[in-house]
Amino acid sequence: MKSSYIIRAQKFIKSIAPYIAGYKTVKEIHYGVDRYLYDHPNRVINISSGISRIVLITADYVVKIDYHTHNHCFGDCESELEHYAQACEAGFGEYFAEITKFTYEGRDFYIMPRIGNIDEDDEDVYYHCPDDLNDWLYDNLCDMHSGNYGWKDGHVVIFDYAASA
Repeated sequence: MKSSYIIRAQKFIKSIAPYIAGYKTVKEIHYGVDRYLYDHPNRVINISSGISRIVLITADYVVKIDYHTHNHCFGDCESELEHYAQACEAGFGEYFAEITKFTYEGRDFYIMPRIGNIDEDDEDVYYHCPDDLNDWLYDNLCDMHSGNYGWKDGHVVIFDYAASA
């Protein structure tokens, strides 16, 4: 039986952590990932980054790492944890990629399932959500452009929801 994506992500984090230990910038983490890939040539990892986080993208999960924490404008992984809990409490959990915090060797990593069909159109997420979810989004989050959501099970799933309204 195949293990859950969270268990596989935790094993991956333990494997890659020595390669990025102490690295804090995007350039340094890229270098560490390149060293990891040299030693693990069958592994595929795509890297994406934004203003405050770098994302290691694998087949069915992603690992987010903060490199510019406490970014009040765009948030960080901790703000995603808070927003996910709020969205679930409000009854909208299915519209958000679940985030799981995993601390290893003193560093925080954040695991999410990989969401497909990103940037499928040029519309903000609001065009694809029910009115009650849109009301909640307008009150709580911002930065809801087409690069921050995808599709799963026939509905929108937001995977970048760190920025507070």
